[in-house]
Amino acid sequence: MLNEPAGGSAPGIEARPSVRRPSFQRGRSRLTALLAPAWRPWLTVHLLVLTALALVLAVHAGDLPRAGSAPDAVGLFGWDAGWYRSISEHGYDGTGSEALRFFPLLPLLGRAVPGIGSAAGMLTVVSICCLLYLAAVAVLTRVLTGDEAAARRAPWVAALVPGATALVLPYTESLAGLAAAVLFLVLLRGSGAAGAAAGFLAGVVSGLVRPTGLVLVLPALVVALLSQGRRRVALVSAAGPLAGTGLFLGWSGLATGRFLGPYQVQSDETLRGGLFVNPLPGVLADKNGGISAPATFALMAVGVVLVVLVLRTLPVALGLWSVVTLVLSVSSIEAHSLPRYLAGIIPIVVVLAARLRPGWSWRSFVVLSAILSFGLTVGWLNGTITP
Repeated sequence: MLNEPAGGSAPGIEARPSVRRPSFQRGRSRLTALLAPAWRPWLTVHLLVLTALALVLAVHAGDLPRAGSAPDAVGLFGWDAGWYRSISEHGYDGTGSEALRFFPLLPLLGRAVPGIGSAAGMLTVVSICCLLYLAAVAVLTRVLTGDEAAARRAPWVAALVPGATALVLPYTESLAGLAAAVLFLVLLRGSGAAGAAAGFLAGVVSGLVRPTGLVLVLPALVVALLSQGRRRVALVSAAGPLAGTGLFLGWSGLATGRFLGPYQVQSDETLRGGLFVNPLPGVLADKNGGISAPATFALMAVGVVLVVLVLRTLPVALGLWSVVTLVLSVSSIEAHSLPRYLAGIIPIVVVLAARLRPGWSWRSFVVLSAILSFGLTVGWLNGTITP
């Protein structure tokens, strides 16, 4: 890039009068640039899910199999998505006591979309959030690595890594991922009242969308401790997950008499089994609903290696969040949802995007990930593998 001499244009380049564009045009240009790396992988992951759904429909002659214990749990609304739809349509009282383990933001947003019903509303919300999440991952990768090529690869990694097709199912992956990515960007670059407000809002969303949203307090506190110049923004951001989680727990206490009810239900021995549970007996039992035991152990090993790379190459706040998230991902009685959980550890996505290079390794990753993602999604929709 040419360095422009002081007081004039670069040699041989005639200076042109600047034309100030209207603010809406500047905003549209910025939005277009933001979404440019994201829309192709966004479209690809949608096509993967729709193709998997078409295959399952064809195999079962149009009669989708039941998937999970939620009311009317079939197809795109199988497994946890069925619980979210039922909560959105009937509330917690009309869904059953087990519904309390599902946090309320996604069902509320689905209900808030006008004119299309709760189910279609949730699909719309997760699809929009998926696009914004993939765009945020590109920005985060650019900030962390300074590598523009890695930033362009990052949305593809986030969309194709096995388990990532949950981003377009009526699950919380896209909404929670977007909130986490925004909070990380605030901790890295945010400043002033606007940065603090963005971090707090992202934290509130995280705390309202899923039980593990509370873990985002950790990176915010680490930044507050290690970076005096960013302490105020980080502390305000740390308050967000506490506020969001506290809102739902407070409602639970008033409505059911159990302040910790959402976590207590989640820790039932038929579900997660507790906060930290040895997964080995459940994995070795190779029960229905999980991927095979060898595949689970291989995935655990890959997760550990990638988190070690995160600790070695990215800021410590993101590394510690990744460690805790990985531990929570594997410490359940059967580790059934491990691919989905690992796909949502954003610093792993950043590391992969930075490590994979154009050529054989990148093409192999894309093809293999797409095949594995497709197979896993077919298993989810077929009711044989728990997302």
